[in-house]
Amino acid sequence: MTIVAGFQCNEGIVLCADSQETISGYVKNYDGKIRTIIFHDSSSVISIGGAGDADYIKMAMDKAVSGVGDLEDIGEIEKLLEANLLDFFAKHLAPWATYPSHERPAVELLIAVSTKMGALGLFHYSGTSFRQTGSAAIGAGILLANSLIHPLTWKLETLKELSSAALYILFRVKHQVDSCGGFTNLVLLRKAATRHLRIREI
Repeated sequence: MTIVAGFQCNEGIVLCADSQETISGYVKNYDGKIRTIIFHDSSSVISIGGAGDADYIKMAMDKAVSGVGDLEDIGEIEKLLEANLLDFFAKHLAPWATYPSHERPAVELLIAVSTKMGALGLFHYSGTSFRQTGSAAIGAGILLANSLIHPLTWKLETLKELSSAALYILFRVKHQVDSCGGFTNLVLLRKAATRHLRIREI
């Protein structure tokens, strides 16, 4: 299972995730819960974290960024991300609608965008819902994460402060939610720049 969380401030966006994956009782560390793509033609950067069925998450990530490298405007990027993901839902998730919920594949994404013009956006995708947000958590640890996000982050103004809060929130979730664990992937998107950090918690 998974915990992914995203936070935005004036300086940029923090996206973080645990690394634990559980398959039929087998637990391993998985390094692919956040994917970061740098589009050199447009100088835009997108980082995506996903929760749900791994194969469908990978497919949704690929579909989401299709054509985005040709765009520079954050509004146009948002519209294309939404259109791509709604098309993904119609083709790959909607056909499972008649199945019981525990048999249907599930995909939930947090998408962070930074453009060379300095625009930022943090977006949450689930099913047919696509919206911009200032902070959000997805995955198995969502209840605990959401109870911590507002009290710990609402006054924070710098990426350094927000990163520290993000690491603490994931630390709490990984230690209190059995299906979340491993080390922490942490991605910071600054305005018109990116820095990718990986932190291993012992």
